[in-house]
Amino acid sequence: MLSGYASFLMAVGRSDQLTLGVHPFARASADGGGTVQPWIHPVFYLDIGLPNHTETLLEHYKVRGHSTYLRRFDRGVALYNPEASVDRAVPLGGAYTDPWDGACAKVRSWTIGANSGMILVSV
Repeated sequence: MLSGYASFLMAVGRSDQLTLGVHPFARASADGGGTVQPWIHPVFYLDIGLPNHTETLLEHYKVRGHSTYLRRFDRGVALYNPEASVDRAVPLGGAYTDPWDGACAKVRSWTIGANSGMILVSV
């Protein structure tokens, strides 16, 4: 889920708000009866603001010396690693935190898994 959303954020335009339209995701209900209920992944609730910059080529988002792409937003960054190997210590160019880390630790670099994405928020 994070990978798909992070790669989407590499191309989204700058406007008053981000809109995703009809949400395509569902999760089977806990009762085991085979019913389906709508479910929105928590990453879609993160308010990272508008893009701080827009490049004309996707390759311009690639972090020098790494396989990861990084795009800055008003209140966070989106990272996307399309390669089949882990990308270690990707420099973020600022202090961010993992929104799912209860300790809210500040990080200035991030190790991102193969074929993976991540959204980090500003400290």
